Amino acid sequence: MLLRIRRVLGRMLASWVAFWRRLEGPELEPPIWHSHYLSHRVSRDVLKAFGNRLRGVVIDIGAGTGHGETYLDKGSTTYYPTDLPSGRDPSDRRISLTGKAPVHNCSVYELPFPTNNFGGGMILMVLEHLEWPQLGLGELFRVIEPGGLVLVSTPFAFPVHGAPFYFRRWTPAGLETELRKVGFEVEECIPCGAIFSSVTMNFHLGLRFHVMHSGPAFVQKLIALLLPLILPMQAITNLLALNFDRIDRSGAFPLAVVSLARKPKADR
Repeated sequence: MLLRIRRVLGRMLASWVAFWRRLEGPELEPPIWHSHYLSHRVSRDVLKAFGNRLRGVVIDIGAGTGHGETYLDKGSTTYYPTDLPSGRDPSDRRISLTGKAPVHNCSVYELPFPTNNFGGGMILMVLEHLEWPQLGLGELFRVIEPGGLVLVSTPFAFPVHGAPFYFRRWTPAGLETELRKVGFEVEECIPCGAIFSSVTMNFHLGLRFHVMHSGPAFVQKLIALLLPLILPMQAITNLLALNFDRIDRSGAFPLAVVSLARKPKADR
């Protein structure tokens, strides 16, 4: 009898958590009360500005749900998402409400396309998951036509995710070096977010995803029950963090790093 009661309570708690996660919204189009809001907000404008400079057919490496298309000028580009068969499910509404399946399943280490095949490229929040990033960037360099632009982003002050396939992080100088090693010319490399956004978001993610899933059972249950209070708290602290970020102009503790690079023309 006691075991049956525990199972019923467990199912009720799981349903409660699922309800509040649906209310919180999708990870890639997060409202201000979302735990991932700051990561999206601090890099959104830079990604959009850089992405609007790409032209032609644009390959997106590790596209997942196809969110990279939102950063492109649809009038001057054709979006070509690729990913591994094991990539994110584009129909998962917890991740995105506008999911788009990959056009081609392939590995960045061996892209099945001719040299100089694409007008531009994107590799967003993927490099940190590559055991051999130079090999992946080298393949991207190969398939981009001379003069073509690539948009690259990586996390910095962000928790480890996708383990065990999570290997490293880059500073702006480090990402520039990585891109130049394979032949790209770096046009801009910008740190996104500052210390207040970084600390606030890591607190949210630590509480919601790390403590809630790996802490003592009573703590996990307590956090689950407090979700109606946690979401408003996230909204308030997200708003405060964005405003306080204006104080920190050091660029020393960003949430992410975004770069725009170009494949040199052959005659240069």
